[in-house]
Amino acid sequence: MTPPVTGRGPVLSVRDISKTFPGQRALSSVDLTVQPGEVHALLGHNGSGKSTLIKVLAGFHVPDAGGEVLVNGEPLELGAPSRSHERGLRFVHQDLALLGPMTVAENMAFTIGHVRTRVGTIDRDSERSRTTALMDRIGIQVDVDAKVEDLDPIDRAIVGIARALDGLDGNGGLLVLDEPTAALPPHEVGRLFAVVRDLRDRGVSCLYVTHRMDEVHELTDTFTVLRDGEVVQSGRTADYSGDELIGFILGAQARQQTRTPGGARESTDGEGRAGAALVVENLRAARVERFSLSVAPGEVVGIAGVMGSGREFIGPALTGAVSATADRYQTSRGPIGAISPRNTRRHGVVMVPGTRGPGSMIESFSVTENLTFATLDRYSRLGWLDRPGERRAATSWVQRFGVRPADPDRALRYLSGGNKQKVLVAKWLNTDPSVVVMDEPTAGVDVGASAAIHDMIVDVAAQGVACIVTSSDLDDLIAVATRVIVMDRGVVTATLSGEQIEKNSILSAMSGATDARADRADRADLADLMERSRQPDHLDLEEPHV
Repeated sequence: MTPPVTGRGPVLSVRDISKTFPGQRALSSVDLTVQPGEVHALLGHNGSGKSTLIKVLAGFHVPDAGGEVLVNGEPLELGAPSRSHERGLRFVHQDLALLGPMTVAENMAFTIGHVRTRVGTIDRDSERSRTTALMDRIGIQVDVDAKVEDLDPIDRAIVGIARALDGLDGNGGLLVLDEPTAALPPHEVGRLFAVVRDLRDRGVSCLYVTHRMDEVHELTDTFTVLRDGEVVQSGRTADYSGDELIGFILGAQARQQTRTPGGARESTDGEGRAGAALVVENLRAARVERFSLSVAPGEVVGIAGVMGSGREFIGPALTGAVSATADRYQTSRGPIGAISPRNTRRHGVVMVPGTRGPGSMIESFSVTENLTFATLDRYSRLGWLDRPGERRAATSWVQRFGVRPADPDRALRYLSGGNKQKVLVAKWLNTDPSVVVMDEPTAGVDVGASAAIHDMIVDVAAQGVACIVTSSDLDDLIAVATRVIVMDRGVVTATLSGEQIEKNSILSAMSGATDARADRADRADLADLMERSRQPDHLDLEEPHV
């Protein structure tokens, strides 16, 4: 780890910052220091106060009286976003707020302003040159005329970082990265780390928010852990193990949420079994060829594969969200026939999408309204909604999954990412499915919420529901799967079970598929092959899973 730049005071000093909302104290006397040229990890479970602290730094929230924030030794005017920006604080949120149909250069101009000609028209050439210069600052080349929707996830993240660096002259400044790898496949994370290290070496400090402990030790120099709005530990990252950091994050929960990989369940191996919850033969869709699967009631099947392997299309194909056909597709409720959202849901197959944005949840709606949105007919009486019935159902799910705060009337926007994910899962379980496909179930949530979601999946399976988990996070598959299927080029290349379900075996199976592809590609360079595997896949959804 490169040592932090020394010889001048801290870039950021947070002193005795508190924040109280009606009925909730989100931050309590928080202290945090980031040195020049340092990558500082901000850790904590969902709801620990991380997001509130970032919003205080960004000027979105005004903290309680009594604390202060210093930037390069000078007080920062709090509650004024323009002041934070002027003082060199830059923020890249998990939701990058990029407009897909617009080009990279147009996205830059939309945020940081257009370049005008002498007669007042937009100077497109100058905007492209400005965008190229911003990308050059971080040593990355991206086609500035490409539409953002055509970029792969890592390049979208890099565009977000480059945009944030506009206006930082020379060295210095603080870049706040909020869960930057949440939407990245594992093989892309190294590219992002290289960008962060390069910025650090140029004197740009970084406050790095993540829930992944391996990233903390690989990238950061120092850390601060928040729990229930208070600082419980800070120090040099190298001085503490991953287990110690997890202990700081979870506190008393650490002992309760320690689990055996695979959930101590034995594989029921639903392949070809009579009475299977789901049988699919030769499923075909975009990037999926001849995919066959049988899942028994109560079984959890994980699906692994690099971006472009077809893994990310299995859920949409099984639920009719993309055009798909199969030689045979039936559930315990009978043959499905034409694969469509209506038919698959009628036969008990639902998908919990990997994003909690538009198309899956409505931030302004309450927990109850989101949770019952897919089953409104159940609570309709002569054209009137049975509000008490809705609320009773929502309260039951909130209690069952430990949603916090335990308030079914709370607007969804006020929940942490992990609690939103619990509501999203509950929404689809409320439809009484026999098969649930969960895509990236722990994306963007911390280690404590991840463990809770893993337990939730195990609980769902224990009720006899067949679960399919597609994830780029191998820890998800290791924690819950009784069987792991590895995909490459739209087909199944390996099936792992029992003691084979561990990280090295899964990665070996994935890389084995890649090696075979390299042989078939006339001994193409493996790096070039992996680069092609990163090319983006876009799901043209016929009907959103709202």
